[in-house]
Amino acid sequence: MGYEAHRFLQMINGLPVECGMMNVQTKNGKIVGETGKWIVDSQKLSAAAKSKQIALSESIAFQNALNFVGAKVYKWENADEENMHKASSNSDLATYMPKGEKVYYSQPTDENLSDLKLAYKFDIYAEEPLSRQYVFVDAKSGEILGTEQLIHETNAPGTAVTGYSGTQTKQRLLKRGAVLILGNIEEASDQIEISQLFFAKCFHHFNPSVFIVQTGNVVEVFSTRVKEFLFSFNRNFF
Repeated sequence: MGYEAHRFLQMINGLPVECGMMNVQTKNGKIVGETGKWIVDSQKLSAAAKSKQIALSESIAFQNALNFVGAKVYKWENADEENMHKASSNSDLATYMPKGEKVYYSQPTDENLSDLKLAYKFDIYAEEPLSRQYVFVDAKSGEILGTEQLIHETNAPGTAVTGYSGTQTKQRLLKRGAVLILGNIEEASDQIEISQLFFAKCFHHFNPSVFIVQTGNVVEVFSTRVKEFLFSFNRNFF
């Protein structure tokens, strides 16, 4: 059709503007459409809004983010998860331990991006209870400015013919690109759990661009290349 799509991230003072993204559609070298949010004239922003002066250390901001999430266990505290992450990334430096990224943050409802604040952005991956989110901490006051959930879910009822328990009524927990089947999971045998993990490990062996995460009876497969979720299954998969 001759159409091309381009995505631009806005930077101010060398730092990214969170949600400052513009998607531009072109045809034959001409712009035919655009969507997104953008600060048209950054020179009109106040000196306070554009300031890069930080009054809070990254370590204190990180602790504030952890206090906000309040998880019992985080991914980087699990040695097996860390080792698998290093192996799948082919890097001994790979870790789930977040590093604060400096960004300009404004509330998602601020369509004009008029209330920018300098912030630390942390990717907090919690294992118990499970969650993953970006947490934005004000780099001056330490206040939690906002979050962006990276795991989205909802419940949907349904039925399924299982391999070991007949026809069962299930509650399907729909994640972002994932399906986790709930119900009668406690009946799973060790043999089935082992077969799941064996399948997952074989998948990883022949396709090293993925890594495997097993939580209880649930096995999840992620892509290391695009860092996105691929699929998951539990013992009723077999």
